[in-house]
Amino acid sequence: MSKFLIIGLGWLGYPLARELKGAGAIVAGSTRSESKIHALKNENIGAFHYDLYLSNDADINPERISNAHVVINIPPGRRNFDKALFIKQVKALLDYCIANKAKQIIFISTTSVFGALTHKVNNHSPLSPNTPSGEAHVEIEQYLQAKSVKTGKECQISVLRLSGLVGLNRHPINTIAVKKGITQGKNPVNLVHLDDVIQTLIALSKRVERSFYAANLCSTEHPSRQEYYTWCAKELKLSLPEFAPDERLDIDGKIIDASETLKDNEITLKYPSPFMMLPD
Repeated sequence: MSKFLIIGLGWLGYPLARELKGAGAIVAGSTRSESKIHALKNENIGAFHYDLYLSNDADINPERISNAHVVINIPPGRRNFDKALFIKQVKALLDYCIANKAKQIIFISTTSVFGALTHKVNNHSPLSPNTPSGEAHVEIEQYLQAKSVKTGKECQISVLRLSGLVGLNRHPINTIAVKKGITQGKNPVNLVHLDDVIQTLIALSKRVERSFYAANLCSTEHPSRQEYYTWCAKELKLSLPEFAPDERLDIDGKIIDASETLKDNEITLKYPSPFMMLPD
């Protein structure tokens, strides 16, 4: 029976835990909310309190880590982000998981590690962050890659870089619809649906090779921002977002290419197009 530990039972971690539990896995996970612990335990999810910034790693029972697939899903947050502290705490958590014999570590990263790049970006494109979050995730990815050399066959290490997340009524149109003078309307959209993230994480947990693996995840269709968000607003009967004229001949946006990830892990996306991702 597979065993999972999910650090961060939030917007992504909780539905992942439910999916794994439904498939018969042993699942435990952390939350910062004391009020959620009882409800999670009622679903036979071994929930416990853990806060990356306030808890000690020793607060995580080593027995939960031993021989488990550990999914680390702790977004840095947009307010008062302390890059140095985030990096320090995540590295300490990773060390703790490796020391306590995790079978696999899957770290949820972000395609912002490619921030300064333009045009098509694949799994092997050079990391080129241009935001504090992107810089933090690059340093953690590089730390994990170095760790994988030492752990060898003892602990498989994977990184999954996510594009803009959509699902459960989370969608960019909810904030874009009210904006005016939006620039770079010709740039491509890079989104991925929650359901496809979950199926990819499950696929990654079944990988048999013991080496560092870093992969992008995104839909395979990339309409322009202006085309897509205007369409979304019309479909949802929202105010139309107002885009500034975009006269560029060379579009310097990014297209996140996940084709290798899908092929490697034999995944067929449930939502290959952003036009399939409207919120309910």
